[in-house]
Amino acid sequence: MEGHSSAITIVSFSPINSQLLLSVSNDSAVQKWGIDGHQIGSPITGSHVAFSPDGTQFVSCEGTAVTI
Repeated sequence: MEGHSSAITIVSFSPINSQLLLSVSNDSAVQKWGIDGHQIGSPITGSHVAFSPDGTQFVSCEGTAVTI
């Protein structure tokens, strides 16, 4: 995954689409990916991520800030 400038610390797969995943790196960047390695959208800031149970959304947090 070449979209991060630092080591990846978290990977989370979508609960309904095994072809979609999120990654978080040490530089606090969250990136959405296709399983084929293609980036989807622009990175957002965060240090933790979780998909919604239906896999249609995800949440990212950094300190006390939450992004949906």
